[in-house]
Amino acid sequence: MKKPGLLFLLFISITILALRPFETGIFSGSSSPVPFSYSDRVLPFNRALPVEILYPSDNGRLLVISEDPARVIEYNPANQELRNLMDLTQKPTGAVLSGDSERLFITLGGPDGRVSEVNIPDQKVIRTFSTGGHTPVSPVLSSDEKTLYVCNRFNNEVVVIDLDRRRVVNRFQVVREPTSMVISNNGSYLFVGNFLPSGPSNAERVNSEVSVIDLGEESVRNIQLPNGSNSIGAMTLSPDGRYVYITHVLARFQVPTTQIERGWINTNALSIIDVDSQEFYASVLLDDVDLGFANPRAISCSPDGKLLFVTSFGANELSVIDRDKLHSEIEDTESLSSFSASHYSDIANDLSFMHRINRQRIRLPGYGPNSLVIAGSDVYITEYYSGTLSVLDMDNATVRYERQIALGERETEPDMVRYGDMLFNSSDLCFQKWQSCASCHPGDARVDGLNWDLLNDGIGNPKNTKSMLYAHQTPPSMTLGVRSTAEDAVRAGIRFIQFAEVDESKAGAIDIYLKSLRPVPSPYLVNNRLSRSARRGQRLFEREGCADCHPSPLYNDLKSYKLGYVGSSIDKGRKFENATLIEVWRTAPYLHDGSAVTMDDLIRIHNPYGTSELTDEERADLAEYVLSL
Repeated sequence: MKKPGLLFLLFISITILALRPFETGIFSGSSSPVPFSYSDRVLPFNRALPVEILYPSDNGRLLVISEDPARVIEYNPANQELRNLMDLTQKPTGAVLSGDSERLFITLGGPDGRVSEVNIPDQKVIRTFSTGGHTPVSPVLSSDEKTLYVCNRFNNEVVVIDLDRRRVVNRFQVVREPTSMVISNNGSYLFVGNFLPSGPSNAERVNSEVSVIDLGEESVRNIQLPNGSNSIGAMTLSPDGRYVYITHVLARFQVPTTQIERGWINTNALSIIDVDSQEFYASVLLDDVDLGFANPRAISCSPDGKLLFVTSFGANELSVIDRDKLHSEIEDTESLSSFSASHYSDIANDLSFMHRINRQRIRLPGYGPNSLVIAGSDVYITEYYSGTLSVLDMDNATVRYERQIALGERETEPDMVRYGDMLFNSSDLCFQKWQSCASCHPGDARVDGLNWDLLNDGIGNPKNTKSMLYAHQTPPSMTLGVRSTAEDAVRAGIRFIQFAEVDESKAGAIDIYLKSLRPVPSPYLVNNRLSRSARRGQRLFEREGCADCHPSPLYNDLKSYKLGYVGSSIDKGRKFENATLIEVWRTAPYLHDGSAVTMDDLIRIHNPYGTSELTDEERADLAEYVLSL
């Protein structure tokens, strides 16, 4: 970056920090401020990583599904006691209860995804069966409880499992990384949240979509969310079955990242789908004018449908929203048909929207609120990083924090990887809490599928977001190698993207977390081995000289190259950092400007050295091998 630009940015950053308000935990609309601040959260954590909470209404006790240690924990509100109900053999990713609360279906992660059916009264696993896919999440039961629907995240599919036969009987291809799902009240439609956008990231419109599966016709259609939508957090259906509510990040990726105020880089949204018409209804911002609601995650309606609850995974808050006021403000007392498309676009850009409906923002004591359940007059929220359960009391439309429950014993030593992971996902490091590092690197520090015009290499040349996997092991960093190491890039990101001062102890913890990242096995592998096609592709990879620049084990020679293809004239003649091919199956679109949608596009169209002599089958084999790394 040119020196005057850097000095200007430093001046802006220092000015912003000087004006930063003192944070007390008191937010607009809060009925009872919760006096927790960042400094109150200290290591060590509790030994639990809760991923799901469920309410078996028959006995008034709650079930918490913990990822590490992998177990089911029961909490009895009557005597406030916890007990370990049972241990699990694999990492759980989600769960759903039968209507009688006696059967629990738990999805178990990994390339060979499985579901365990648990008999709760006997505290035993009755049976475990395959989902036929990679990383199953968000299980949903049919109303007759004969069918289980599961998202196989890394196969981009939803599978239908016959529970009597314990096998997959149908598959539906969706868009990209389905991570959340709800079923309509009549059991006819599945609404599926695709975590990431698909398609080229240099397009004018880049956004995640909601897939609608018609179970009767066995068809799929997709609903576009607003431009910039990504990182879908969760979905819920209103009790009356009329609306699906979706939490997600709403990126403003088409402007240079010159500032952060008023959601200039990332905002955080609640989108609504009309179930009957299966059309997009509206999006509203969960942020306030000067305070972000970073990385919205869990969402649920109160049983009477009056209130909507949304957590901020990054800002560690709960929002309580009056549903009637939400919809009346959207419709503005006029009929829906009288509104133009521009009206709804205006709503999605209105940072004062939530102020007008007087929602509550309640600061939670723990870190990473990722699931919630309503049991009677209480709201229970799991806090992932702190290993805790927060309890709030719901008195009519007013919600107040009551207490926090440790879900496991305290760690004897600080877990620096967990601490760094927490900081990477925390908006406490960001001015006005608009975003966290994970806002642009979601899904365990991977990619958001967007291009960003960062200031470290000039303005007017946006670059595709890179995965942080092996970033510290493959210097230099950034697409043009403008940071000599990933350590430098982490600190520059805090200064110039979070617009905050660097606390070296926290930056160091983020380094430790990023260095700990390990690749997820590719869904292109067969029984954890290369397929026949990939083995043929491996020989081509060597023969065609691909390995010269991408040698194992990192598939990166740590050098930079001038490319024949340049997306922006500003970058013409510049050298681009070589990239690791490990886990490249997960990081589409490809090239520095995200113009290559698939690996086949990259090999067939964008390869400057040419593969014209290869047959279509050979190119497919080469792509299969690279996508298997």
